[in-house]
Amino acid sequence: MKSHALFLSLLIAATNCWADRHEARRACLFDNGLTNPNDMDRLMELLKPDATNTTTTTVQDVAFENKFACAIACDFHVAKSRNVTLAGNLERAIDAAADDKLSDAKKREMKDTLKACSLATGDDDDCTLLQCVSILQPPFVWILPKTSGILGYLKNVCKL
Repeated sequence: MKSHALFLSLLIAATNCWADRHEARRACLFDNGLTNPNDMDRLMELLKPDATNTTTTTVQDVAFENKFACAIACDFHVAKSRNVTLAGNLERAIDAAADDKLSDAKKREMKDTLKACSLATGDDDDCTLLQCVSILQPPFVWILPKTSGILGYLKNVCKL
């Protein structure tokens, strides 16, 4: 009986934790101006594996990408573990990327870009860091699923 009560208590705690995380992720999107359902459609278009991004980037696209970069940074801080930085998380995602997606030379180039952006933005401005590396553009967009849980959230909640 005690084990059933313990299991039920853990289940309730996990449900409350998930609900808190859900609301925090939603707040990250809304606080950064991503309130329109069309924004999510645009995001999913950008994140398609076969997206080529060959069209001219408009000011509106840059503004959208900057908003979403800040939402990702916000989400990272919601989920953040002790002693983990977003720059460190990005570097681990670069290292973990499959070799067929990113060559060693491309990984080095990405790390150099990340290092330059980290130095330019400082340790406390993850929003600007993600904007600097152009997180929604290749090659950084290819490591985004390993970096941010907000994408899974969007797919589940928004049914994308």
